[in-house]
Amino acid sequence: MKDAKRLWLTMLFILVTAVGVGLTLRDQLQRHVKQTQSAMKHQQLPSKREPKIEPAKPQESQSVKRLEVNKAPAIDQYLNLLNFSGTALIVKNQHVVLNKGYGLANLQKKLSNTATTRYLIGSAEKAFVATAILQLVDQGRLKLDDSISKTISDFPNGQTITVRQLLNHTSGITGRQQTNVVTTPQAMLAEIERNGIQREPGVWHYLDANYIVLANVISKVGHQNLHQYLQQHVIKPLGLTSTGFYNDNEVQDPSFSTGYKIVNRQLQVPPKPEFSQLYGVGDMFMSTWDMYQFDRAISRHQLFSQAGYDEMIRPGSASHYGMGFYNDPGLIVSHGVVDGWNVSNGFTHDGNTFIVLFSNIQNNIASFGRVNQEILNRLSTIQ
Repeated sequence: MKDAKRLWLTMLFILVTAVGVGLTLRDQLQRHVKQTQSAMKHQQLPSKREPKIEPAKPQESQSVKRLEVNKAPAIDQYLNLLNFSGTALIVKNQHVVLNKGYGLANLQKKLSNTATTRYLIGSAEKAFVATAILQLVDQGRLKLDDSISKTISDFPNGQTITVRQLLNHTSGITGRQQTNVVTTPQAMLAEIERNGIQREPGVWHYLDANYIVLANVISKVGHQNLHQYLQQHVIKPLGLTSTGFYNDNEVQDPSFSTGYKIVNRQLQVPPKPEFSQLYGVGDMFMSTWDMYQFDRAISRHQLFSQAGYDEMIRPGSASHYGMGFYNDPGLIVSHGVVDGWNVSNGFTHDGNTFIVLFSNIQNNIASFGRVNQEILNRLSTIQ
């Protein structure tokens, strides 16, 4: 009898324990499911409109951009013979062959230019404005052959002038005079409108004013000012950590170069322009590495479509200028000059070679076109 009672109590204990364990496991499973569902509910999915950026190759890692690389002694010697002052970054077949600073970033402080020095890029900024326009075209918010009057209703000859013609510098507008007075994008647009047209569209005439108008178009269509738009849709997605827009705080950073100009065989610091006058056409600074990342994304159609890329590099006139870039035989190339700085930035048509030359002496290189061709010739011997 005692044995039967002991057996019954044992079975009851086992049953209660099993139920308890089952409830514990069920509760844990329910909590896990709820936590997973909550995480999925609050997870931020990537925007379909954001560019798909390929991860950097091992030889293009974040550490590379901080190291000086010289696997092209013939090019290095050539740049030294030119007394080149600045930073040169050359990439061939995804391998960095030259990433080096030359000369001084600041004469007074005896600071050298390095692989990470930052420079004002002048009109090379126009390629970023063109990129923003082509992104808006891809999104269906704009067409290249839209008349400018669709966005800016009172623009002179606006029914005839197209977005494409502004990009190509064939709009026929008169433009405006740059001054040293603080201004706004809206005030510059109003001045351009007051000055009217010089001729009917179709004739090449390089004017900053074309891209100042486009910067205003981006603000209206993209519902952000140009700086905000580029930060969100180009600079941040590409991880351009040494890129921004000029302000007095930035130039106190030792990584920012001082711009010089040769006057009577002496290096002088020219007066800086009023950068509000260069909105969209010269108020941007970068490192050579960041520019290379931008070029690579352009050439691989990561920021906008293949169709947009074809439009960008298609010459709009005999000048070879497309949209922010010149389509030259050797390179797809952009240039920029700001008082004290002079930059050249290009890549080959097959997208395998990149030549980025940023200088902090405005006028010591007579022709970056000839320099680029000489570099291409010397690169041909490097496998």
